Amino acid sequence: MIKLFLFVLLVNGFVLAQSVSLSGRVVDSLTAEPLINVNILVEGKNYGTASNSEGKFRINNLQKGSTTVRFSYVGYKTKFIHLSLLSDTTITVGLAQKAILFQESLVKGKYASIRETPVAFTNIDSKKIQRNLGARFLTDIIRSVPNVFVSEQGGGFADSRLSIRGFDQTSIAVMINGIPINNPENGEIYWSNWGDLSDVVQSIQVQRGLSATPYSVSSIGGVVNIISKSGLASDNFVKIKSVISSDNYKKFLFTFTTPISDNLKLTGMVSRITSNGYADQTWLDAYSYYFSLGWTLKNNLIEIQIMGSPQKHGQRMTPLTMDTWKLRGKRFNSDWGYLNGQPLNLRDNEFHKPSITLNHVWQKNKNFVLSNSLYLSYGYGGGTVPPWSEFSRTEDGLIDFDKEWEFNSNNIDSTYSTELTRSDKALRFTKHIHTWIAFLSSANYKLNNSINLTFGLDGKYYSAENYSTLGNLLGGDYYIGSGNVNQDPDKLLYVGDKVDYDADSYARSLGVFFQAEHNKDALNAYVNLAFAVTGYNRIDHFNYKYSDPKRETGWKQFPTYTIKAGINYNFNDYNNAYFNIGNYSKAPLSMNVYSYTNEPYADVKNEKVISAELGYGYNSEKMYFRLNTFITWWKDKAFNFAYYDPNSFQAYKFNIYGAKALHRGIEGEGKYHFNKNISLDGMLSVSINNWLNDVTGYGHLEALPGVDIPVNAKIGGLYVGGFPMLKMNLGVDFTKQIFKGLIFYFNPKILFNGLHYPHLNISGRNDDSVDLAQPSKIPNYYLINLHLGFDCKVAESFIKNITLGMNIYNLLNKDYMIDAYESISGTPETTTVWLARDRWMDVSLMLGF
Repeated sequence: MIKLFLFVLLVNGFVLAQSVSLSGRVVDSLTAEPLINVNILVEGKNYGTASNSEGKFRINNLQKGSTTVRFSYVGYKTKFIHLSLLSDTTITVGLAQKAILFQESLVKGKYASIRETPVAFTNIDSKKIQRNLGARFLTDIIRSVPNVFVSEQGGGFADSRLSIRGFDQTSIAVMINGIPINNPENGEIYWSNWGDLSDVVQSIQVQRGLSATPYSVSSIGGVVNIISKSGLASDNFVKIKSVISSDNYKKFLFTFTTPISDNLKLTGMVSRITSNGYADQTWLDAYSYYFSLGWTLKNNLIEIQIMGSPQKHGQRMTPLTMDTWKLRGKRFNSDWGYLNGQPLNLRDNEFHKPSITLNHVWQKNKNFVLSNSLYLSYGYGGGTVPPWSEFSRTEDGLIDFDKEWEFNSNNIDSTYSTELTRSDKALRFTKHIHTWIAFLSSANYKLNNSINLTFGLDGKYYSAENYSTLGNLLGGDYYIGSGNVNQDPDKLLYVGDKVDYDADSYARSLGVFFQAEHNKDALNAYVNLAFAVTGYNRIDHFNYKYSDPKRETGWKQFPTYTIKAGINYNFNDYNNAYFNIGNYSKAPLSMNVYSYTNEPYADVKNEKVISAELGYGYNSEKMYFRLNTFITWWKDKAFNFAYYDPNSFQAYKFNIYGAKALHRGIEGEGKYHFNKNISLDGMLSVSINNWLNDVTGYGHLEALPGVDIPVNAKIGGLYVGGFPMLKMNLGVDFTKQIFKGLIFYFNPKILFNGLHYPHLNISGRNDDSVDLAQPSKIPNYYLINLHLGFDCKVAESFIKNITLGMNIYNLLNKDYMIDAYESISGTPETTTVWLARDRWMDVSLMLGF
């Protein structure tokens, strides 16, 4: 018996010596959030395990050699991992929701994957958005991404400005579910059109640089891809949420996901926000809605998404000098005044852009998937704007509307009427109405186990009516001077009549793309080719007679291309490196093609970009770290801007082209988990962005549109400006289970911005008498934001979970500049700036049913 016992021990010891362990973490493939209780089974065996509350798992006593492990979870696609186990191994497994197959195929190549896609990117999941965003607008959540800058500017609702790597948002592609939403004419993003959609955002991914997007988009600086919750979401829920914040901010939201049948689900959200605004007269009244209906039918997935945000808000659009801010205070807004005792905005905005997106995915077999998206939008609205001439001001610095009212209401001009009073100055209400159609069709073919091919078409058509009307006659009965050459110049004009301009604009593009991907063992690589043609047309109803052929510019076409490639190599289970390079030809914006009077600009050409990037990554259970360096050459950059000289009361238009710039830098980010309760995350980015040459072009007076004024802007060697080239962020994430079902979280964050130079005034650098040195740097600053709250899950109750959150922004109440604009004289005293908001906070309560 003793001999037998010793023999068993010997054999067992030998077997254990030949065994290894497999451990790791299971996460959602899109959001990277951990998945709990995933069923993990070793194929051909009768044992396995399940992931814990952090998505982690461990299987011991596996035999060395080849093995297959099966990962299955309700609502997700089952995944089989084939491994060659020679030692203890740790892996991270991403499972894809069955409900978001359309996102995988539609967003394939746009949504990058860790240790696979060779680009620099950062993921932000819905959990972070819900805990940290609070009463801020959605763009604020990406402030902690390396080399990303968000400016609130004047502080009006969603009047934000986004930059990545020093490139403004006309050179950044912003997408919702893979569909670009940059305005096709000018490349801008009007964030208020998307209102309060943060509660239906599943994740946000920021890809920096030319990105891995397969089709042609303006991704010089990068791509921001916002993924909304699908109508095919796996969980059913009903939630109500209330948020209150400083300056009488109030928000109420209702959201849900509910099954209609076994293969049909509906996700919806409606909300309303009202606020007085931080700055004077930056009030807000906004509604938002989102509905997503998902349907599965055999090997087809269909989803219809409807969203919109009708809103009205007061604006603060005029930055001021530091002397003025010191005199008037941070909340001062020079864009309003009192009329008969009631506040009246010089600038406000109201707009509604309802959109509908139809997504369809057909999976013919395991090797071929066809994806189609059709996007339709009809936007309408506008806003109050001032006339060409300045108003008088009161001693408080506000617009003296009462003085204008007194003059207009007593101004009898017998040339036009002996009874009615003539308005000398009147507020305008600009109108913008557009129709926007876009489509994206792509096919993905798995050639073999290592090669995937993607090819397709994308296109859009955009038409817009742009005109100005009389909005408020300020005491007068009529106005003279529409500017319409087809109209009697002495015609009496009333509220609602068109003045100043009336033009229709059109933009269209059509492209093809092809991408080949190689994914085998430790090597991942891709090559992408995309070609497109972008065109613009404009019809002017004011400056030309109806019979004049010059009233229409005719279509001007610009062929573009993108060529890019990248490679990623995984050295082992933890370390990887990647490299990408690309060449991009970008069509000019419409404003750089035609003047506001339909005159074509000379020598219009595409902007050209060459970019390269080298990166390294480390990923383990306890930490991740990513480091990359980049360089981007930008050639034939064009400028088009308006300038109003308050001294001469003259308005200028400028079109300047041929600028060259060089952007280069280093970016790093990481996170370390000390234990299951505490983690530390941070990022650092340093970049140097310079103009390489002086640029030439032409300007002209509004009053003399046909007379060119030569401009030779001396900007060579100067910093690009408008962007902090040094950014640091450090955050602590502390989570503690107080008792079963109740979790407390505490998340302080420190953000530092430095090396931030003002936006250059290109027109002011045409005069040799002006100091052409680099403008003075904005002072470096740091701020601390604090996020904390409780998550409570209630067992066997009508209310399933309760979340109470609090956010305090600018905790130390720091004074700092967030943006600066060089004046035409170039002196520090005349530089205009935006100042940051004082300390403020919000509190939210969410109930789940």
